[in-house]
Amino acid sequence: MKIHAQVYYTAEALDKLDVLHTPVFDAINLQGNRLQNERQIGSLFAEHGVATEDFEKAFNSFSVRTKVNQAEKRMQDYQIRSTPNIIVNGKYLITTGQNVPTQEEMLEVVEFLVEKERQTLGSSGD
Repeated sequence: MKIHAQVYYTAEALDKLDVLHTPVFDAINLQGNRLQNERQIGSLFAEHGVATEDFEKAFNSFSVRTKVNQAEKRMQDYQIRSTPNIIVNGKYLITTGQNVPTQEEMLEVVEFLVEKERQTLGSSGD
């Protein structure tokens, strides 16, 4: 997970999330490229127009490492062991499982809780 978080935050730092999201997903899930090291990841970024120097600078940057560490801490704090999981307003952890068997139903629960939190926050500001 940690290396894939680093991929995500590197793409974000380079303002290339929209360009790289699908190629990263496809590499991992369709092509069997687990993107497990900097060389593999750098090659994929280069295929999509990211200069090697820019990639290396972002991939190894303090800000990317910090974001990866913060994400890892949040996962530990929320005891997340698998995906998908969604946390609403730091209060509700929604996962697929016995009570929410599909991702579609998971998103319905999320929408309900988001609306509930909006109403709560809206009424507390009156």
